[in-house]
Formats: sequence, structure tokens, C-alpha cells
Amino acid sequence: MQDENKPEDLAPQAPKPDVVPPDPTLPESQAPTSPTPSAKTADPIAVPATTAPAAPQGNTSGQGSSAVVPEEVKGWSWGAFFLTWIWGIGNSVWLALLVFVPFVNWVMPFVLGVKGREWAWQAKHWDSVEQFNKTQKTWGIVGLITAIIGIVIMILWFMIVGVAIFSAFNNGATSSTTTTY
Repeated sequence: MQDENKPEDLAPQAPKPDVVPPDPTLPESQAPTSPTPSAKTADPIAVPATTAPAAPQGNTSGQGSSAVVPEEVKGWSWGAFFLTWIWGIGNSVWLALLVFVPFVNWVMPFVLGVKGREWAWQAKHWDSVEQFNKTQKTWGIVGLITAIIGIVIMILWFMIVGVAIFSAFNNGATSSTTTTY
């Protein structure tokens, strides 16, 4: 005696596709050799056999935060570190404008240094990884030159102010004014 509640019997059966019979008016050389399913049985919602996500192919730059960032792009960004908001505008990384928020501005150069290259890849379309790396290298050189110029100007400023203060004290100490009553 067969058990009527077998799991195989309870599983829904897929409908059998309609088979189009061969056309009798066609010569045998043109007749289909295997039955073909009719167009009305095609399921537009059917899930393909492979549902694994496809590997990223080609250039993924400019596709937003979900874009895959190539390993060659990742790394420290001196341009983003030194030029912060200027670099951000040039690379469409609007988070760089957070340098204008008090207290956040102390952290943002470091955040941009670490994540800037990835954000620039995701925010803007680049022709190739090589073009991206060349552009970011230029930003880094400009940022370094700007930082060196800023340091030199700061040193010169302190020297000029120091000489002025020293002169003022020195002149005040050597001039003798006596007050008699």
C-alpha cells in the first residue's frame, strides 16, 4: 500500500509546456527536430538559473557609493588632506565641505586623507584608473606645494612680528625718561 501523503506528491508540479507540432507544409529539412515550447508558456517573472551577482566589469567610477572601488585607487590622498574643501569641490566630494563646521574641521583632513580617493572615484566619472591616479598625484603635488608655501609664509610672519616686538622692547629699554616732581 502506498502512502498518499508522500512529500513528492504534495510538491506543486510545474505545468508541462505546450508543444507546437511541426508544420506539415514544411519540407522535412526545415521541420524542427525537437519540439519547441510555444510563446504563450514563457514566464516573464521566471528567475534565471544563476542568481549570483555578476562580477563588476569595466569602469565603475562615478556610480555613487555603491560603486566597486578598484584596489589601485585606494590609499592615502595628500591632495585631500592639504586642500580639503578645494579638493572636494574639484572632485565632487561634497562631504569635504564639512571642514567649515567647527570642531569637525579638526578631523576632516584626516578623514579625507584616508577615504578621499575612494570617494572621488565613486563621485566622479574617470576615463581609467591611470587617469584617476595621475589626477590625484597632481592634486597631491599641488597640496604639498601649497602647504610648504603656507609654512614659509607663517615662519616669515613670525620672524617679522618677532623683530617688531623685539625692536619695540629694545627701544623702550634704552630710552631713559626721567620724571621729576
